[in-house]
Amino acid sequence: MKTMIDDQEKYFLDEQGLSLYDTLIKDYTTGNTNNVVTQIGEIASSVPNELISMLWNNEITFDELVKTSGIDSLEPVDNDTNITHFLEIFLDFDNLDPFTITNIGGDDAGIFLEIHNMGYDADYLLQITQDNKLEKIKDDITLHPGESIRLIGPNINKDNNPRIFFHSGSEITGGRLKVSGKIMNLIDPLNKMTTLSDDYNEHVDLFANMFGGLLSLVDASNLILPSIQPSPSCYSRMFQGCTSLEKAPELPATVLAPYCYSQMFWGCTSLEKAPELPATVLASSCYNRMFWGCTSLEKAPELPATV
Repeated sequence: MKTMIDDQEKYFLDEQGLSLYDTLIKDYTTGNTNNVVTQIGEIASSVPNELISMLWNNEITFDELVKTSGIDSLEPVDNDTNITHFLEIFLDFDNLDPFTITNIGGDDAGIFLEIHNMGYDADYLLQITQDNKLEKIKDDITLHPGESIRLIGPNINKDNNPRIFFHSGSEITGGRLKVSGKIMNLIDPLNKMTTLSDDYNEHVDLFANMFGGLLSLVDASNLILPSIQPSPSCYSRMFQGCTSLEKAPELPATVLAPYCYSQMFWGCTSLEKAPELPATVLASSCYNRMFWGCTSLEKAPELPATV
């Protein structure tokens, strides 16, 4: 991965001395996908898969790929294909830890996937295949026992108020689901965001009600939430009505925002142990009714906050 980026940075330099990689990363992470769509079409939209594989395996350099494929003369293709190619080339799949849903039960599990405003014509998620290719997914998900699905978001556009929901399927309601991996990969797979509060201060409820009513969800203990400061209402009602949830995720943030955990576990009647709450700086209503209706909860968490 690093070798490939170094090679590319040597090859593509603009008049300011910035590599095309740096320019695309900047445009991508700030929602300016028009430039990404145009540029990546010229770079990679028609590069043969064999060359991409050779690049990943360090069998050829980026310079050699350019010379072999003639990509400097290609025309852009459709927007979605360009974004997908962009991510396939620049994602570090070995260290990605994508958001993953696994059916650990004995019956089929159905998940109703609802996506809004992910970015430039991109109301879908991307499934990572076994050979690290990306496939669009926007329909309901069915997982047989033992099956998993790995997902990332295709794009971020902070002005669009991106929202993703995983609810119980209308026809298949069995199974036992476990969610794991970095939740931020659903909006920031290139790992460029350093804060939720500043980037999303206008559209704050980023992960609100994300799993609301997902009756087959039992384990979220390996779901990785970022340690950066949440935005207001960021995780509010995140697991509301998940009556089968037995294990909650860690909540590592130490500086909170108003209503960020409000009603987060409302009605999680199977939850017996609350996650630790290490935050030292609180905010208005940040824990408002966080465990309301958690009738199996054995002990309330300690609150070390001093502010």
